[in-house]
Amino acid sequence: MNESPTLDVERVESPPGEEASIEQAPDRIHRAAKLADYGLPDDGALGATLYATRVLVRRVSLHLTRRRLERALASARAAMTEALLPLGKSLCARQDDRSLNELAPMFEAVEAARRDARDKDTAREQLRVSSASVQKELDDSRSQSETAASRIRAQETELAAQEAQLRTQLKRAQAMVQRSDIEARALQTAATPADPNKLQAILKQREERAAEAQALEAKLSALMSELGQARRSLASARGVMSDLEGKRREQEARHMKVDRKHAKHAAKAHSVLDSALVDVASLALDKDLVDLSTPEGMAVAHARTRVEELQHQVDDHVAADTVYDTDAYGLGVKVLGGVAVSVLALIYLLAS
Repeated sequence: MNESPTLDVERVESPPGEEASIEQAPDRIHRAAKLADYGLPDDGALGATLYATRVLVRRVSLHLTRRRLERALASARAAMTEALLPLGKSLCARQDDRSLNELAPMFEAVEAARRDARDKDTAREQLRVSSASVQKELDDSRSQSETAASRIRAQETELAAQEAQLRTQLKRAQAMVQRSDIEARALQTAATPADPNKLQAILKQREERAAEAQALEAKLSALMSELGQARRSLASARGVMSDLEGKRREQEARHMKVDRKHAKHAAKAHSVLDSALVDVASLALDKDLVDLSTPEGMAVAHARTRVEELQHQVDDHVAADTVYDTDAYGLGVKVLGGVAVSVLALIYLLAS
């Protein structure tokens, strides 16, 4: 967001100390005295003490009200600046009007500020486009890697299922070979001579089962090699995706860092532009070149009236802070101080 330029409104500052005085017109003194409402001090120390007490209490109330008014004045100044901006833009749009020739130098300053702000915005937009292009390339590469990884993952899943199936088949084939060995051994070790034809059939069956088991082992070995390659490819694809994600985060961080600088420069340039527009409007007001019947003129007139009203109120409160009888007030404060010391001493003695 652009930084709002401040409007220089003349005002009366607070006095630096109790004894400070400010130059005031008779009507200001009258208003300040009425606002302060300190009254007149009575004679003697007691009268001065009562007067000082009244002044102290009243000054606290005036101080709190003044702070509230100062906050309202700050808001009114900001509103005045907001009203001056569209007026400045409206005047710049009419810079070819001869009645505004006195503002020509200000118009040039606005155009220079506008060019600078436009250049800053363009530089930031070019950075955004360039960064978006790099990000798209990285995202596309990562998308391709994810597609490849998905394909390899599906292949790895299928090969793993085939491996489990082959291992089951191999286990069954090996069990059948062992069964043939047991049957052949039983016939060979039997008490009665075995039927040669039956033994020959079992041995032949055993050879067939052994051949089947060997074929399954060879097939499983080839499958395990293919499965291992698939798993290595999947790990490599995941590594590529992780690397691309890291590059994407680094690119994003670099972009954000540079963009913050461009945003700061752009905000400053727009702030300068706004200040130049406010200066145009302010000078036009000073030279009575503003038509206060237009929407922009009425908005400025209303805002200016509000600023002036609040400024007068603040000035009156500043003046009211000093319109007391300094002699009576000083004597009363001394008496109050002495009373306070005496009370503290008495409390100390009673507590001892």
